Amino acid sequence: MAEVEDVVAEYYDRIWSRFVLWWKGQKALALHYALYDRGARTFEKALLNMNDYVGKLLGLTQTQKMHVLDAGCGVGGTSIYLAKRYANVTFTGITIAPSQLNLAKKFARERNTGNTDFLLQSYMETDFPNHCFDSIFALESTVYARNKRAFVKEMSRILKPGGRFVVVDAFFSSSPNNAIMQKIHDLTCLGRGMPLQADLNLQDFISHLKNEGFTDITVENLTKNVARSQLRSCIIAAPYFFVFILKFICKRGNYDPATDPDFYAGSSILCGICGLSGASKYYAVRAVKNRDMVV
Repeated sequence: MAEVEDVVAEYYDRIWSRFVLWWKGQKALALHYALYDRGARTFEKALLNMNDYVGKLLGLTQTQKMHVLDAGCGVGGTSIYLAKRYANVTFTGITIAPSQLNLAKKFARERNTGNTDFLLQSYMETDFPNHCFDSIFALESTVYARNKRAFVKEMSRILKPGGRFVVVDAFFSSSPNNAIMQKIHDLTCLGRGMPLQADLNLQDFISHLKNEGFTDITVENLTKNVARSQLRSCIIAAPYFFVFILKFICKRGNYDPATDPDFYAGSSILCGICGLSGASKYYAVRAVKNRDMVV
């Protein structure tokens, strides 16, 4: 496994217990932001509402048989939820974190979702044959790909012509314009297990989609819809963030945030700063693979 994938896997191993406590982990099985709208007023409902929104973007129906890939499935929450709603749809989820894989399989057994399957694989280089999935979605996982063009290329390879590709994630809209914002950006990436110098930029990502033969590209800005969820994460993170700052001041040059659990727990504050500054926004991108494209 590549070094960056080791970092991502370790990050999610580290934070799951915190999601169980604060993010309704065991109940909603959600590691993603909650999507608030008129029909989702409580936190748990908004978490599940994000799953419904992904299903809508994928064009899932009660009658059509489909095979859907969950690229970066985490503990399988979205696939398990959608599998319960769409019995004719088969979901395959892949993750690079062994602990997440074990939890996904456990949760699928507990919820009797026979139309789900979870595998230990990297979405950068899968062992699936060409044109094997009807649709693919990546919910808050694309940001971890070091090479976004290579990720899109691999998804195009395994997606059937005419299939939908859905990405819902935080996109950096601009590069840091000063040393302070650069430091916040770098610490945000470290705190969230994301690779440096590999920002998920909206315009670049759209260019990658077009270069790999995707058409009918639509973009929806969901920043306001997830703002309450982001605020919740910042409130939870605040005590840990201040402890991290105190350690940084007291230890000066001897402090290594990469080894400090308080830093990871408090890093949501940094994400909030990026959001408030306008450096990052939350988008849903949907694209269709050209029917005439042959890999």
